[in-house]
Amino acid sequence: MNQAAAWCWRLCLFGLVLTACDDGFLLVAEDQLVEGANFHLKEFTRESLDMQGQRQWRAAARDAYVFMSNNQQDRIIATDFEFTEYAADGEISNQIKAEQGEINNAEKRVHMKGAIESLNSAGRRITANVLDYNMESRVFTSSELVIIDDGATHLRCSRGAIIDMNANRQICHGPTVVKQNQPNQDSAVEGLPSDFNLFE
Repeated sequence: MNQAAAWCWRLCLFGLVLTACDDGFLLVAEDQLVEGANFHLKEFTRESLDMQGQRQWRAAARDAYVFMSNNQQDRIIATDFEFTEYAADGEISNQIKAEQGEINNAEKRVHMKGAIESLNSAGRRITANVLDYNMESRVFTSSELVIIDDGATHLRCSRGAIIDMNANRQICHGPTVVKQNQPNQDSAVEGLPSDFNLFE
């Protein structure tokens, strides 16, 4: 076989390989990438384990954009974001959902925005549109509206809040509504309904 025929066969074989691989790869259009991202992953999940192999947390997202720095993962921006923390016994201690989440590995922080909802194992529900979470200290912070539902208490923090999950306490900036409805209790003041709110 001469040189020209050999090259022709190689080109044909190379073309077959390319067409066979075409269906298996999803090409990401340049406009889908977040500026500066090194990778785009679909159906992303990531877990963190302690030294004994126990799960500490799990992050999941429909799309994740990974940013690298010095050949290490620096941060991840994720859409349809879900972040789950686990207690020492392996049970879920806190679950957070948001339209977008950004995990900063160096700072051990998660910045979330858009339809954020957090629910812990004790039943405390936190809703907000912008929220930061420190994974080490387990503290939420925001300077925008935060709503906290904890048992019979409904707290609306119009100028943000600091919520310490470990200490089970919060600082509410600009509380606009506080309700404490406890079933089967009479109002403290005769003639006032049990759901009377001094702050409304």
